[in-house]
Amino acid sequence: MRWLLLPAIILAALLLPAAAVAADPPEYTLETGDLLFSDDFKANANHWSTKASQDSQRFFEDGTYRIAVSKGDWMAWSNLPEEYTDFVLQVEASAIEGTKAVYGILFRYQDEDNFYRLNVSSEDTYRFDKKTNGKWIATPWWRSSPSINQDGSPNVLKLVAKGNTFGFYANDTLLAIHVDDTFDSGKIALFAGTLKDGANVQVRFDNLNVWEALDFAPVPAPEVPASEPAEGPAPEAPADTPATSPADTPPPAAEAAVRRLPNGTFIRDAKRDGLGQLTIENGRELDAVAILTRPSGDPVIGIYVQSGNSVTVPGIQDGTYYLYFSLGQDYDSGTAKFTRDATHSRFQDSLVFRTTQVPGGRQYTTFRVTLQPVAGGNASTQRVDPGQFPGLR
Repeated sequence: MRWLLLPAIILAALLLPAAAVAADPPEYTLETGDLLFSDDFKANANHWSTKASQDSQRFFEDGTYRIAVSKGDWMAWSNLPEEYTDFVLQVEASAIEGTKAVYGILFRYQDEDNFYRLNVSSEDTYRFDKKTNGKWIATPWWRSSPSINQDGSPNVLKLVAKGNTFGFYANDTLLAIHVDDTFDSGKIALFAGTLKDGANVQVRFDNLNVWEALDFAPVPAPEVPASEPAEGPAPEAPADTPATSPADTPPPAAEAAVRRLPNGTFIRDAKRDGLGQLTIENGRELDAVAILTRPSGDPVIGIYVQSGNSVTVPGIQDGTYYLYFSLGQDYDSGTAKFTRDATHSRFQDSLVFRTTQVPGGRQYTTFRVTLQPVAGGNASTQRVDPGQFPGLR
């Protein structure tokens, strides 16, 4: 049997949807500690900026903090002076004026050229991105959620930052998990802005609280209970064979916990504003890391695919790529490698994503690949030396 690599050409209308619908993330447990900061914005007791310029204003009104932006494709923010490492931030926020609004939280803020950003739009979409040395990296592209209010009513936004793992909740619903280790601490800020064709936006913030994050981890899979032995007397040891006492046999050593990332976690990402889509199906007994590279071997996207799961990567730009994958157990985020049972492979054929104009719309390419051999498969893979496998760190 061979692997499956199935390309398809999709016809899209000229008015394309702005966001992909995200799969539900795994359930996480969250434990908070002490309250580190709180502000109800009844007064400017914490010295938020009230700076005004030609393109933006920051001000207090009706016991809330407001940021207004009049210019398209623009952002304004105000940050607190304290730095935080592991924290849970919750704030009520809503876009009450204007069109094409975007707003949310800047965190682990170093300076105006280095920070993470959690975005919510007035069109029920969200995303994480970051700015590093003045360059924007979207991680991932816009995604839609019915949990985000669009009617101007407040959204209760909650951001969890624990180590290199970030969780985003809207109105008590966990929407996304993201892993990134660029910044390990920094300041927090509230921001409002506009998309390219937006204007005259005003965003209202209220009831900001920050707690210490003690624990944030996936809920373990339920254990399958062991079979109960049949009732009855224990068999006697033969007369010429001494019975083994408990002290004769050491207890089995406890196995170390196997480290895994949530399914669909982006380990490496790039700006994804194309139309191409790649679906990866992992029918193996081992977890996988799939890496999409340029022909030069430079990694563009790296994504974690748990055993028995699949992921879809939207927004892939036109071009020629190669798909590598590593299978294994116990994923070390620090080295971006499996520590046990690791293998490294590459699909021999390239993946060419192409968008063309046709009457009534555009055609674009999608691929579906399997990481396990399947009957009727049309693709071949080859083993790769670990030293030649694309690195994500």
